[in-house]
Amino acid sequence: MATLRIQAHAKLNLGLRVVGRRTDGYHLLQSTMAAIDLADTLSLSRQSTGVTVICRPDIGLPPEKNLVYKAVRSLLTRAGSSAGVKVLVDKRIPSGAGLGGGSTDAAAALLGTDSLLNLSLAQTDLAEIALDLGSDVPFFLGPSPAWVEGVGEQLRPSPAVLPRAFLLLLPPRGCPTAQVYRRYDELGLPHSAPTAPPVHPDYYNDLYAAAVEIYPELSRYLSLLERVQTLGTGMTGSGSGLFAAFSGRPAAQAALRKLQAMTETKLAVAVPVSQGYKISR
Repeated sequence: MATLRIQAHAKLNLGLRVVGRRTDGYHLLQSTMAAIDLADTLSLSRQSTGVTVICRPDIGLPPEKNLVYKAVRSLLTRAGSSAGVKVLVDKRIPSGAGLGGGSTDAAAALLGTDSLLNLSLAQTDLAEIALDLGSDVPFFLGPSPAWVEGVGEQLRPSPAVLPRAFLLLLPPRGCPTAQVYRRYDELGLPHSAPTAPPVHPDYYNDLYAAAVEIYPELSRYLSLLERVQTLGTGMTGSGSGLFAAFSGRPAAQAALRKLQAMTETKLAVAVPVSQGYKISR
């Protein structure tokens, strides 16, 4: 196999609750997470030695902070492999939007490297490496939608009935995750009561109030989405990405055309997919 390509899909949080906080400061969450067809593409190939990661466009991260680099390095170490791997990442998922762009790339790098080198690591090994890389990474290794709890380590299939399409509104600025959680704590907002996995997600996000404190323009963007008839609107992750749900792609496309006349902010239509990745052999 000369080159392996893998699609790394974005995600939406179709409702997110902060239900507690651990003594180490990590917040405990409950969320219905769904993968969508907006995706980055990773191309992996063997090289003589070492790990090389090239991003287009260049995101400017040094290797030690690049999640794809860290994912491949961690996997090779766990497998005891001295193989060299080169990864080319074509980015379409915007950073800082709550869409899991870095996390899905890391998950795809794990799966792609395992497949490229025929390592056949156990799923438990992959899951452990994924959680060490970030709380959202484990979700992208499995099926969608999923009900996610704890700090991302507790996943099970979600009973949620998903809308057939989404309209994404992607503001020009991102929301730094650490700042949003810090502001959430500073606001003294009460934790939500834990619930069972919902069949019909309500799209409510406990972090929205904190995100708006950091990026006040978000309230105007959300109001813009609410000017078209939808099945509901929400914010994904810690922001800044917003979404509206629709019964199908034609309705979402019609809303996109209407809103394009009102804003220059980036809009895109996306549909749910059944897992966080797709390998092309």
